[in-house]
Amino acid sequence: MFLFAEGGGAHHTPLIVEFINQYLGEPIYRFQMGYTYPAWQWIINKLGVKTTPEALFGEYSPETAIPWYTIMFVIACILTMIVIWIFKGKLSEDDPTTGQLTLEAGFVALKDLITDVVGKHGYRYFPVVATFAVLVLISNLMDFSRFLCRRQLPLTLRSRSVLRPLFIITTLESAKTDSSII
Repeated sequence: MFLFAEGGGAHHTPLIVEFINQYLGEPIYRFQMGYTYPAWQWIINKLGVKTTPEALFGEYSPETAIPWYTIMFVIACILTMIVIWIFKGKLSEDDPTTGQLTLEAGFVALKDLITDVVGKHGYRYFPVVATFAVLVLISNLMDFSRFLCRRQLPLTLRSRSVLRPLFIITTLESAKTDSSII
C-alpha cells in the first residue's frame, strides 16, 4: 500500500548510480552492445526462445549500463571492508580498543548463534555467515545515507529503518548491564 503512495510506485534511481553511469555508462554500454548483447542473442536463439535480450534484462542504454543493485553491492562491500579495518585498529590482548571489543562481541554473538542453531559442526561455516551478516548490516545502514537517495521517503516508509538502530542500541545497553553477555 505504501509503495504506491507517492509517484505511482515508480522506482527512483539513487544519485550515486546516476553519477557513476554518467561517467562509466557509455564505455560499458559499448562493451555490452559489442559483446554481451550478441552473446545473449546467440544463446536465446540456440535455446529456441522467441524473445530478445531487452525483454529479459530491460533496456540497454548508457543510463542503465551498470544496474543500481550492482553499484550498491560494490559500495556495501567497500564500506564493509572500511568499517572492519577501522574497528580492527591495532589488535592487542593487553589494551584492546573499543573497536576491537566491538568486533570481538560480534564474533562471539555470531559464533554462539551458529552453534546454538546448527551445532558444534556449524562453526566451520562461520566465515560465510559472518561475511553475510556484516554485509547485510552495512547494507541496512546504507539506508540512512541521504546522498544515495534522490528524494526524501515518506515517514511511513522510513519508520522500519528508524527501528533498526534503536534495537541495536537497546541490545548494546542491555549488554553493558548484563555481565554474562560479555
